[in-house]
Amino acid sequence: MSDRSEPVIFDEFDILRRLADDRELVQDVLMAFAGDIGNHLDRMDRAIKDRDLLAIRRIAHTVKGAAANVSADALVAAARMIEAGADQGDWTAITERVMALVAGVERYREVLRNRGWLLPLKEST
Repeated sequence: MSDRSEPVIFDEFDILRRLADDRELVQDVLMAFAGDIGNHLDRMDRAIKDRDLLAIRRIAHTVKGAAANVSADALVAAARMIEAGADQGDWTAITERVMALVAGVERYREVLRNRGWLLPLKEST
């Protein structure tokens, strides 16, 4: 057993196990998350500008749950830190942690692309 000092960016084995090795379902879940996370980050940015601690905490909690569903442990940890910053009313920490979350989302997307999970969004007809 290895000792990890940092959370895993994407635990592919975990999501496959939890979704009964149904690769199509995993793909759908990952694509839904990829489509939704940008909206959450935009809402978080607006809440920072509005100095709305309750909204920050609520959005961070939503992101934490969504990230857990897609086995993105590093994003879960980042969202948890934003929640803690909101609980403390520490705007400096919140702002820094949101920037770290944005960077984490980019790393997550890169890992998904590199592993062949993140495909271009299907065009509507």
